[in-house]
Amino acid sequence: MHETRSIPTHRVAPAAAPPAALERAIRRQLRAMQWMTAVALVVALTAIGASCRASTASAAPEADAPTSDILRARGLVIVDEHGVERLVLGAPVPDPGSGERAAPLFGMIINDASGGERGGYGTIDADDSTILTLDDVGGTEIFKVAGNNRAGATVWVLHHEGAAAALTTYRGTPELHLLGRNDERLATLPGETPPLE
Repeated sequence: MHETRSIPTHRVAPAAAPPAALERAIRRQLRAMQWMTAVALVVALTAIGASCRASTASAAPEADAPTSDILRARGLVIVDEHGVERLVLGAPVPDPGSGERAAPLFGMIINDASGGERGGYGTIDADDSTILTLDDVGGTEIFKVAGNNRAGATVWVLHHEGAAAALTTYRGTPELHLLGRNDERLATLPGETPPLE
């Protein structure tokens, strides 16, 4: 028997199996989440490729200077025409201006025109995971994909006011969780799935 999570104002009963219309809507949302993940990866890889191509084109070696096909560094920062850091590659990347990361991230960070972190992609050695995130203007995560070879993967689509959708395999089987504000369980598939931890 599964216990429901307690919410300060009332107790939520386990979610019943969703009606067919809700299930179709959930499947459409899952397809949309898959497309968003693919687009985010393509944009990130395109940005890396473009920055590498631009750096090699603008840094043509002198005729008699030795050349190397490999650039080795612990970090690389791409700035815009105003000197604002827009793309940061690092092993690890620096902490954001808002505070320390929970663990060092090895990968890349994308910043907006004011230098605020708007997303990133990389690995976290502390728990052997990979992560892809997108943040809103205020720095709140609104999209997150996390994977760990020992615990499957989870895709989160979040609203800054608390509503969320999560598709996960971290317990070994596919699960879908739709949450309202204050972690209110709106629906889950399968219907008797325990809350996310």
